[in-house]
Amino acid sequence: MLFSSNYKIEIPQHYKSQCANYYRYFFDKFPALYNNNNFQAIDSLLNLSQFHCINSFEFSGKLELIKILVDIKRNSFSNTIIDTEFVESILNDYYFEKSFSLINNSSFIDYYSFPPAFQDSSYFEYLISERKFLDYVIEISNDLLNHLPDGSDEYLICCYLSNPNENIFKIIDHPKYANTQFKNSYDSLLKSIKKIYEARFALTAGIWCPKGNAKLLGNHPVFGFLIGYRKSSLFFDLSFIFRFSDSKNKYQYLDDENLISTNHYFGGYIGLDFGNTVIKSSNHKLDFRIGFGYDGFDANKKKEDDHVSISSVNYNCGFDYRYHLKKYSPFFIGLQFRYNIVDYENKGGTNLSGNSLSFRIFIGGDGNREKFKKLEILNSW
Repeated sequence: MLFSSNYKIEIPQHYKSQCANYYRYFFDKFPALYNNNNFQAIDSLLNLSQFHCINSFEFSGKLELIKILVDIKRNSFSNTIIDTEFVESILNDYYFEKSFSLINNSSFIDYYSFPPAFQDSSYFEYLISERKFLDYVIEISNDLLNHLPDGSDEYLICCYLSNPNENIFKIIDHPKYANTQFKNSYDSLLKSIKKIYEARFALTAGIWCPKGNAKLLGNHPVFGFLIGYRKSSLFFDLSFIFRFSDSKNKYQYLDDENLISTNHYFGGYIGLDFGNTVIKSSNHKLDFRIGFGYDGFDANKKKEDDHVSISSVNYNCGFDYRYHLKKYSPFFIGLQFRYNIVDYENKGGTNLSGNSLSFRIFIGGDGNREKFKKLEILNSW
């Protein structure tokens, strides 16, 4: 017979919440009714408790979970109720795993080991009711597993609830659950969550290395930032990159038909980048990206009408490696590599044709806190 443990809890008079009183009253009466298969009385108690707890997200969720197990017990559970919302509520740590971690410490279990002043505390009353809820769910689920066909929705639900520490996500991926409603709803939920947009921002710094004739400009340090958004594995960024320090060698440019020699250099890149994450794990990401934009540099320090710039359209491609600081964290550090196809137009001056390479480190974040929380619950990235 289940529920051999006997919790004797009297509800303190000052504990005014109707919902909490009905919730605790339900669990005081539930074991005997369940052991006697008195489902009619259980239904009445559940309906009464759910009515008074309809506005309590926490209590109503736990009562609904008990109702699911009771329906499985009496063979009246229908998998037509299993949808993405159902799966999310079952796997959500707010209903179950949070309760498990909160009250699994044995020092919380023996209510009467506390001094009388603490025995009147609603906090410890809450812990005891949570412990009862946890024990009931585990006992019922373990009992039902002995009578359910492996590979069914009911078996999968009870398998998870009987041991919230077990890796249910490895079990879900077993081929025997491929056609269950739970597995299909889980996949749909995961797909919809991954489509949620994520904001992106990062700071970047490194070195720019020109090739070909442009090599005489020398390498230049770079600093910049990017902003953008991501949807699933696809993303786009607006990049602002600045290059500074004087040219390694002097070069010439034409200014009002006068050939000027200088080593002045201040340049940069503004453009759009598009990319796709090609390799990913919980902490590591590898992105391939392409981009285009404006690339140029100032040849003198003059402003307005006397300002001379040497520029080109920049087409580029490359890879980003990102290391996320912890699992399911939006924050990362990483490395960037770019191959830039440019053709600086310096009519009448030094030939500066040639492409360039960029090597940069970057640090930032790309994420949506709510999205990452949901992915963590689903044990997926």
